[in-house]
Amino acid sequence: MKETGMTRRVDELGRVVIPKEIRQIFKIKVGTPLEIFIEGDRLIMQKYSVAQGNAVALCDMTDSLAAATGLTAVSFNNEKAICARGKDAAEFADTAVCDEFFERLAQRQPFDCNAQDYFNLQDRTAYVFPLVHKGDLLGATAVLSVGEIDTTDKKLTRLACDLFLKQLD
Repeated sequence: MKETGMTRRVDELGRVVIPKEIRQIFKIKVGTPLEIFIEGDRLIMQKYSVAQGNAVALCDMTDSLAAATGLTAVSFNNEKAICARGKDAAEFADTAVCDEFFERLAQRQPFDCNAQDYFNLQDRTAYVFPLVHKGDLLGATAVLSVGEIDTTDKKLTRLACDLFLKQLD
């Protein structure tokens, strides 16, 4: 565990202020949900991700999408790839994705892109579908191909994502 040298007192309402520097490092903004765990005599906080909390269902969806399209399928939470299947899946293992990708996702609209731009994969195109649930951006699912991604594969991606999101209700 890394020491920060920072200490904070609990106020009369049980609140603790997370220092600005730590909030910036972990991209914690007003309204960001945090999970609290107990491990021995330690309290552990981490950002809560609906996508991460439903990782099994998201990975099942990603498996099905890769099998149905024959393309590489990757699902992301708001920080990194959490599940990848297909030819290029190994390229996404424990990989954080660039800030520009999530800025693009913030528009909450599906988009086509060159996979080099966001995933550092040459000679690939990608179709990215943002996962938006009750107004919150949970992450995204993308399919990647050596050639152009056809309309049928885009529709399958949208359908798979919509079915995953309906499971969250």
